[in-house]
Amino acid sequence: MSQNNKRKILLVDDDEFIKILFKDIFWVHGDEDLYDVKVVSTIEEARRLMNDPETCPCILFLDLMLSGPKENFSLDKNESLKFLEEIKKDKNKKDITIVIFSGYGEKEVVKKAVELGADKFLVKGEFLPKDLIQLVDSFSAKKK
Repeated sequence: MSQNNKRKILLVDDDEFIKILFKDIFWVHGDEDLYDVKVVSTIEEARRLMNDPETCPCILFLDLMLSGPKENFSLDKNESLKFLEEIKKDKNKKDITIVIFSGYGEKEVVKKAVELGADKFLVKGEFLPKDLIQLVDSFSAKKK
């Protein structure tokens, strides 16, 4: 499959282990010819990729608790929720499937994310790798 026909997936997560695991899931359990997986650590990096039609994903996995720049270290889920809201309000990006991919699954946070437009809330560690592939494939099938 050509690079342009691959399903573009973007993970925004600052945990190095999660980033490696995420990419490996699609490499080992998926068909690497179907997926173009990119991982970044910050919302700023994600914005750069999303503003370029060549790298804009069809599915975004977004961690809630990003640490941010070292000079301004904080764990704040509000930044990720603001980014979610920003994407869903942008007429050029509102159709991107957004999966909140977090270690925190409190009901009020899940509810807020869904209200802001998240298509799915996935708690890290509560899925098998093949489940992640099936989720991506199901979203891709709905868009066809």
